[in-house]
Formats: sequence, structure tokens, C-alpha cells
Amino acid sequence: LSGALLFSMPLTLRQIGTSQVDLLVALSTALCWYYLLRSFLRRDGKLLIPFLLSFALLLGSKYLALLYCLPIAIVFLLMASFWKRGTKYSALWIFFLIGIFGCAWYWRNFFLTGNPIFPAELSLGSLQLFSGYENLSARIQELSLWTRFTQGQEFFSWLQVLLKETGWQIYLLTFAYLLLLLEILSKLIFERFQKGEGRIFCLMLFFVPVYWYLYVNAPYSASMMEHNIRYAIPWLMLSMM
Repeated sequence: LSGALLFSMPLTLRQIGTSQVDLLVALSTALCWYYLLRSFLRRDGKLLIPFLLSFALLLGSKYLALLYCLPIAIVFLLMASFWKRGTKYSALWIFFLIGIFGCAWYWRNFFLTGNPIFPAELSLGSLQLFSGYENLSARIQELSLWTRFTQGQEFFSWLQVLLKETGWQIYLLTFAYLLLLLEILSKLIFERFQKGEGRIFCLMLFFVPVYWYLYVNAPYSASMMEHNIRYAIPWLMLSMM
């Protein structure tokens, strides 16, 4: 049902007919979380290789995918004991699959320019890790929705575009999320979570706000808003899970 809702949205139907990779980014993100959650339920690391292949596809699809990889990488590291328990040479598989299938473009940039994410620059506080075009990162960040929202601009324009591009399905999605909140509150008040159930619910709640925040921080998300609303597809797909 959730898949039917997503793929019947005007936004998704239009993207199916293009050569852009945003649907691949969304699908790879969803597959990564699926294999993470399945591994947690199985209590072993036997799904490490399909997870790594999905993660590599996501990582290598476009620069924007680096944002969507961050929460996955954090949870993956927290689950390190599962991978070691179920898969021999897990560290070797991690470096091999991600390094070969996910980082080809980053390796190319690094060897040619010394910066894996060229032409953007990367800094940690006042320390510049990789140089690119001067002030490029700051200039493109000004075109993010989050920057515009904090300046008191564009929110209602964005909301209008979102409602147009997602159709009636977005209302059903909002209703389902509110039901999830009510279910969790009722379990907290009247029942007890089964073993591991609380963590799964927390991850489900985590999908919506975190991936919405990553989406509105995406460079160019406020530029050509009707066209770049496609950056919201990973957030919408995970919300429907």
C-alpha cells in the first residue's frame, strides 16, 4: 500500500519518465534501512553484503546522497556487533564493496584534484580539509530551503508546491504518522514494548524529521522549487515505510 501511494504521486510519476537518479537514491536509502532493521530483528549479520551493496549504490549515485548516508552510517556503526557475529571478514567486505562500487567517482576526484567532492570545499570549523572553488559551499547553501526558512522566506511557497506534487497521498501519510504517534504513546502509558520493539518504533519516528531536515538542507532545494522538489522523494519514501 505504501509503495502504491508513493508511485501514484504526481512527483514520482514524472520522475519515472526522466533520466535523473532521484528514485534510485530513494530506493537505495529505503533498502539500506530495510536490511538494517531486518538484521536487528534476526540478531545476526548475515544481511551485511546486500546492505553494503545498497549503501554503495546510494553513496555512488550523486553528491547529495552523502547527506542521506549519514544517519545510515551512524546506526550501522552502532550495530557493529551484529555484523561481526554473522559475517566472516566483515571489515574486508565493508572496504571492498563500498570502496569499489560506492566511491569510484570520489576516487577519481581525489586523484585528479586532491578533493573527493570537488568542486565543493569541505571544512571542519576553521580547518579546511579539502579545497575547492572559493566559497562555493557557502554560495550553494544559500540556495537551500533551510536557509530560506530561517530567513522567513519561501515556506508557504514550498508547502504549496509540495501539496501540488504529492497530491492527496500526503494527507494520508500525515494521518498515518499521527496514528503511529498515538500507538507509541498508548504503549508507553498502558502497555510495555516487546523486546526490541521500542527501538524499531524510535527508528520509524526518526525517519520523518531527520530526513526532512536533510532534504531542506540540500543545496539548490530552494532553486527551481517545482523541479527540485524531487529531492524530497527519499524523505517521502521513508515516511511511508
